[in-house]
Amino acid sequence: METNKNQFPSYLGEFYAANPAKFKHVDEKLKSKLFYAIAITSIAVIVFPDLIPISDFWVRTGGIIVMIVFAFKGYMCSSDMVNINSGGKIEKLGLKKFMCSKDEAEPIVDAFINKDFAYLADLQSADSAPIQIHFEEDVKGQEIYCLLTTFDSNSQFVGLADVITLSGSEFNKFENIIRTMCKK
Repeated sequence: METNKNQFPSYLGEFYAANPAKFKHVDEKLKSKLFYAIAITSIAVIVFPDLIPISDFWVRTGGIIVMIVFAFKGYMCSSDMVNINSGGKIEKLGLKKFMCSKDEAEPIVDAFINKDFAYLADLQSADSAPIQIHFEEDVKGQEIYCLLTTFDSNSQFVGLADVITLSGSEFNKFENIIRTMCKK
């Protein structure tokens, strides 16, 4: 199956960037700094465990856990993609990988374009399959964004179809099928 690499987005991030009227990056600098401040405070507790009247071992162990968790949270919350219309944060919903070769992709592409998610849900999954559907969701705005991709010869993602946005009645119709598909 021949695919034009520039015709469809390879990642949902490309779709969001191509639609600045609907999506924007929101930097959570204050939240990130708060998490980093808690991580730094836990370092002080690790260095000076006598500040808390509990066994040094438990204070240091708890301090290390708090430091790791909050440093990671500070790093991860630095930037979020937001739907401008709803104000909802875009979150990863899941991924479905299909057990077939790139040469057998045509029925999957057709089903994806026709929004036949029941058919796609029934297909076998595989961990290292070349054809995948990526799902991300705006819970507040009740929208699901779906992108069908494959790998090219350089192990790069290549979009096989345009992004499908499910909202309104389509969101209600396909939400449970997609959530089930992502859990398999």
